[in-house]
Amino acid sequence: MSMKKHLLTLALDLLMTTGAFAQVEFVDAYGNVIPDGSTIVRNTIETPLDLPFGKNQQINSGISAKNTSNAAVSVKCQLDVTELPFGQVALCFPGTCWVNVGDFTGTYPTHKPTQANLAADGPWTSPTAGTLAAGASESLQTEWVISRLQVVQWDGSIGGFTATYSLVVNDQKVRTIKVYYTTDQNASGIAGVKANDSKKTIVARFNAAGQQVSASHKGLTLVKYADGTTKKVVIK
Repeated sequence: MSMKKHLLTLALDLLMTTGAFAQVEFVDAYGNVIPDGSTIVRNTIETPLDLPFGKNQQINSGISAKNTSNAAVSVKCQLDVTELPFGQVALCFPGTCWVNVGDFTGTYPTHKPTQANLAADGPWTSPTAGTLAAGASESLQTEWVISRLQVVQWDGSIGGFTATYSLVVNDQKVRTIKVYYTTDQNASGIAGVKANDSKKTIVARFNAAGQQVSASHKGLTLVKYADGTTKKVVIK
């Protein structure tokens, strides 16, 4: 290959890579872009099902992939995790639940997937790509399940782990973020991103029992902001 053709190939590769970076972003539940390289904290425990004999409980990531270009793009997703103390983390993007780490009743801590076709150690990449239409967003459908009805119930233990998510376009990782999932209600924030809490939009307030309260509530309050972060405050 001549030097001229070699330089042209490099230029085209660079152009394709730059385009891929501009095509997709991680966004939170409110559509805000999560900066590449960020670590976000998730510690809000949801209870989708609460019955006299047990509950389903989870900590949802609230993360989606968004196509910011004016054309459809094919995207894969990659996951890696540190040691889970208990429960299970699942990833159902694109299109199907293709990886689950932790089986609820096995040995913990663990970082091994339950799928026999996946390697024991990550990172793992989705076997197929999903197509995102221009301007479209799709949830990663990824959460840390800490209670599964009729299987295991969370005992209130404090624990956490880090999941690393990457969006892959044209076999290249174009966006990567980390999510620190924890049952510690004191944890909050986005690492590497400075924000003035007084200028952030509050979307909800919760008491120590996890019940939503009004702005006039006194005492220990967990404040949730529009960017997905939370902060523990004492209102007198």
